[in-house]
Amino acid sequence: METGIPQRLDQAATLLPVLDSRKFLGSEEYPELSSGVPILIPAAEIIKQGRDVVTREGLFKELRPYQGPLPEGPDFRWPDFPLRGLETDLGLGLELKSLELKKVGHNALVIPHAIADAALMPLFALGAFATNGHLDLAARLIPSAIVKFTVRVELNVLSQMGGGPILGKSYIVSLKAGAVSDTDLHSGVVRSASDGQDLGRKNAPAVIEDVFMWMARDPELTYLPRLARLAWLGRVMADPRVPTDQKAGLIDRLALGTALPDLTSQELRIWADPNSSLPEKVEFIYNLDRDRPIRLSEGGFLRAYAVDPAWVEEARARQKVFMLTYQVLLEAVGRLGRQKMTRPLNDDEKVFEGKILGRLGNWGRMPAANKFFRTTIRDGRTGLAEKRALFLLLARELETLDNAEFVRQEI
Repeated sequence: METGIPQRLDQAATLLPVLDSRKFLGSEEYPELSSGVPILIPAAEIIKQGRDVVTREGLFKELRPYQGPLPEGPDFRWPDFPLRGLETDLGLGLELKSLELKKVGHNALVIPHAIADAALMPLFALGAFATNGHLDLAARLIPSAIVKFTVRVELNVLSQMGGGPILGKSYIVSLKAGAVSDTDLHSGVVRSASDGQDLGRKNAPAVIEDVFMWMARDPELTYLPRLARLAWLGRVMADPRVPTDQKAGLIDRLALGTALPDLTSQELRIWADPNSSLPEKVEFIYNLDRDRPIRLSEGGFLRAYAVDPAWVEEARARQKVFMLTYQVLLEAVGRLGRQKMTRPLNDDEKVFEGKILGRLGNWGRMPAANKFFRTTIRDGRTGLAEKRALFLLLARELETLDNAEFVRQEI
């Protein structure tokens, strides 16, 4: 992230062919600067700069070009990308969603701008009439406009080990130019298809630099090997051909290193909200599970602090790793539960079930994980066998985190 520190991932990745899904104006359309105008820069040029930034930041040990087969068919989807063409486990698929500039308002110079228009009223009226309202003489001389430059890039990470996509994430960065005149925005005195392009091409490298630096410094990307491993584990656990004792051994090795999440999904969304102050976020989260909200004191000391976006992304990554591990274990214990309905479990299956329940039981003593369990039980999409396993785990720890009250309500 732009405010974070460089991240390191000690493995190579392959940069897949870029997908350019930007929307451009038709040949007979004129740009409306107040609605947003695409900046006409080739995708290859944008990706070259992005690749240079990611390489410079050192996120990956090496960033290799893709030299394998391309997807077939007109309707491209990342899950359909041919993994056989990857020379590394990780493949980075970039999709350019937008690169545009937009006139978003005026600065304090709008006052002398208006005064100048009034003083030059005859000329202003003549220019406006001659150009169908396009020419504003004062605006060409006084830089009273504020222009925003925005780029949006979507990252889709594929893994050979994981069997396909393991992460999809959007990165959006905006920069503002606070003093822009119409001379900067328009190449002539009448409307043109090239309006805004010179200014856009001049400022685009800065916003492109920022979005790829944000990507290269995103702590969540350092979790990619774990996400790939978890996707692989889910496939192994669901494969009936893999012996049960081997599955139990994999649980021992993988689940031990799982970091418990700091926040639930709802709490994480609140922390990541850029429009709420820190005191508002603290108060909202404090009252999430209360029937009667409590108003916290003003907490003036909190107003000196802001939520670090890098911390939010790190928390999001830990939560994602936990949720994937939790999902793998829950699905496995659910399959065993349904198996018990048709026949008794054998010794290996009993050991396997005991290890899963032991791991889930340990997690259930922690606040965030305990909330995940309750949410899962109340989710109508959760299977009966999975609900039963979680419910019994909570019932064993009635004094932990008010489990007794939750169990009583559910019964």
